[in-house]
Amino acid sequence: MNGTTSDLAAENIQDKTLINQFNRITELSAENKTVVSKLIDAFLFQQEMKQKLAQ
Repeated sequence: MNGTTSDLAAENIQDKTLINQFNRITELSAENKTVVSKLIDAFLFQQEMKQKLAQ
């Protein structure tokens, strides 16, 4: 796991839009990064619950 966080993300994320968003998020204040992280967590949780309820 060598390289910058951006390099590692680019290696693992194929979607260029997501890479661009990731790079823009890294420029935010710590408080705003926390907000974005919570939004992503909430969205992923919602999607996981939808999948579980559909089973």
